[in-house]
Amino acid sequence: MNPNDFNPEEYLAIISAYPNGHCHPNLINWLRDIGIPANRIITHFNYKRDIISEYNYGIREIALKSRYHRYIFADNDIQPNLKTTAPFLELEADICCVEYPTELPCHKSWGLPSAYHSALWRTTRTVLERMERPWFRYDPIEDGTAFRACVCEDFAVRALGEGHTIAHGGWANHVPQRRSR
Repeated sequence: MNPNDFNPEEYLAIISAYPNGHCHPNLINWLRDIGIPANRIITHFNYKRDIISEYNYGIREIALKSRYHRYIFADNDIQPNLKTTAPFLELEADICCVEYPTELPCHKSWGLPSAYHSALWRTTRTVLERMERPWFRYDPIEDGTAFRACVCEDFAVRALGEGHTIAHGGWANHVPQRRSR
């Protein structure tokens, strides 16, 4: 993606409203402020009881069934603003995400240039169509008592392995609700 090519008219915004169907107003305001019209901001909640199903549903049932080829995906509790999030829209990569507080210290979450987390990201139809399904998945250890990595890391490792590029930049506030990832 070329940063000079960011055109909000080309984007569909897809908000995962898991687990309660609510959405933080800062997210909606930010999407409107960057030029995404209200009719291209889709909030979904599919009652599957886990965020992974919700993410995959948003990709399969909303993004890939739409006529759009560029997407912004967001968790309902991310809180971007025009000033600190602006660099996110200027990134040049196949998959771009904004930095935000995670459960880990920032240097561990965002230390690598290819670090990726899924609360606010953008990509294209081409990337999603080329990626192995499911896009997001749990990767449990042999006895199923823990996971090898968070779903974000699994997604990033597989995307990079398939030849896609990842970049992160800008900043948004994020105080996640307690939920399974």
